[in-house]
Amino acid sequence: MNRSQQQPRARRRPPSLRTILTASGIYTLLYAVLCAGLYFTPVLEDPHRADAIVVLGVPKERLYVGTLLAEEGYADTIVISTPDPVNDPKRVPATCHTGMQDIRVECFTPSPFTTEGEAMHVQQLAEERGWDDIIVVTYVSHINRARQYFARCVPGVSTTFVGVNRRYDAALLINRFVYETGAWLKLAALGACR
Repeated sequence: MNRSQQQPRARRRPPSLRTILTASGIYTLLYAVLCAGLYFTPVLEDPHRADAIVVLGVPKERLYVGTLLAEEGYADTIVISTPDPVNDPKRVPATCHTGMQDIRVECFTPSPFTTEGEAMHVQQLAEERGWDDIIVVTYVSHINRARQYFARCVPGVSTTFVGVNRRYDAALLINRFVYETGAWLKLAALGACR
């Protein structure tokens, strides 16, 4: 067959707007489902006796769970991450000022005020105090990312994560989704404990 007898090749058409939108919608839906699984369904662990209980972030509900664990005898020390007491005193929990009966309470402001900063501070405390085993209390949506930071920044210390459920309205759910996505991208791009 020579060139003159060959069938002309059909020109490939660019995808239609409908095809592009459908593919984008499917990709977005798959991404949201995968991320929702990562953010909102971590592996949860049962607490056990440990050297300390660490409460991450601006405590609120997390502090309640952390203090219950301490009162139930899971640890004699509770370490609470708080905002700077000089610049933001209203957000520092009263427990930092009043303490707890028979429980050692330590409050700190991580530098930087991030999960990485919290993990680095806990690493220092673990080295100073000889801790081998800690319980970390945080929101369920934060556990998997916090687990990554603690694995990288607090090596050699067994870490059990206890999740605190939080009620999400649509706006807060979207906020947490966007925030966690950005935080995971930062962790992937920069690593931890630099």
